[in-house]
Amino acid sequence: MDFYNFTVEAGKTYRLSFKYYLVESGWGNWNQVHFGSGKVNELEQTTGTVLTYTLEYTATEGDSHFFLFSASKIYIGDITFEEVNAEQTPPFTAPTGAEWVETPDFLAGEEGFSDLVLYAEICNTGMDFYNFTVEAGKTYRLSFKYYLVESGWGNWNQVHFGSGKVNELEQTTGTVLTYTLEYTATEGDSHFFLFSASKIYIGDITFEEVTDEPII
Repeated sequence: MDFYNFTVEAGKTYRLSFKYYLVESGWGNWNQVHFGSGKVNELEQTTGTVLTYTLEYTATEGDSHFFLFSASKIYIGDITFEEVNAEQTPPFTAPTGAEWVETPDFLAGEEGFSDLVLYAEICNTGMDFYNFTVEAGKTYRLSFKYYLVESGWGNWNQVHFGSGKVNELEQTTGTVLTYTLEYTATEGDSHFFLFSASKIYIGDITFEEVTDEPII
């Protein structure tokens, strides 16, 4: 079986996983995993029970795609195939004053902090989220998780939308905090702007317009 949608590139590492059920074995019990240049591994041959196959494999020259040679009657399910340590794509362009970084170890596993998070030093200038724009008279919901490593001068960590301060973040350092806001934009507002005078990590950012859609 050629899985042409599961292609590989020499030098990169991939993780393959699937569940399988052998109804009966064929000649030689050959149930082998290949990637193009030869046999990589064999499946356990026990029949009549659900088994799990997992593999981390670094592709070599001549490899092209995942190929399963099966000499048995076999059912296969729950197939996953992914590159290990693939470069992560940020969900949006980092705002001024911040950058996308890999989640530090002390935040790994914390809800809302995935592979990439925003990080800002004590910039005292602010972060313009130009992709989170607003229109006067409309209501928006903003939410994010954050972690203050240390506070800067005046503990200023303020939310703005262009026409002035809207709200302040809780200033506790050393713990994951959640910020949520529903805000109706006024004349002069343009976009979400976070003024940060702290070293701060930000994750799980959501921004959406609040509408009163009728329930059908």
